Amino acid sequence: MEMVAKFRDRYPGVQFALFDGDGDSLRERLDQGAEDIVALVEPVEAAKYNYMRLPVREEWGIIMKKDDPLTRRDVLTREDLYDLPLIVGRRGIMRDSVSDVLKLNQTKLNILITINLPMVSRDLVVNHHYWSLGTWWLTTTITT
Repeated sequence: MEMVAKFRDRYPGVQFALFDGDGDSLRERLDQGAEDIVALVEPVEAAKYNYMRLPVREEWGIIMKKDDPLTRRDVLTREDLYDLPLIVGRRGIMRDSVSDVLKLNQTKLNILITINLPMVSRDLVVNHHYWSLGTWWLTTTITT
């Protein structure tokens, strides 16, 4: 959003229409001509597009309530994750990627909810007994 603000400062006549979505829906909109430029979070299939990688660090992790007993631990194991009621991204490529990085057996994960945008899970994590597994502040790909 900082880049949008700077661009608007430099070119005040340009208007933006922002659309939130996951990689699949954004690529579809781009292919249909509904979008001129999209920001996609890796992993994503971007071979057919012109793109550039932005210098943003990738973080995989689990989001939980700040007072959760697991926050007092230095290390979480795979078995810890297998026991939690999880919220994960709906895209298989994302679940495959996090499973590969963390060496998880997806069939053992207790996936109760899938989402297309990470902020959707906030209320479930903060006010209920769910943990969100995924990527946060990721390496991003811009496609045009």
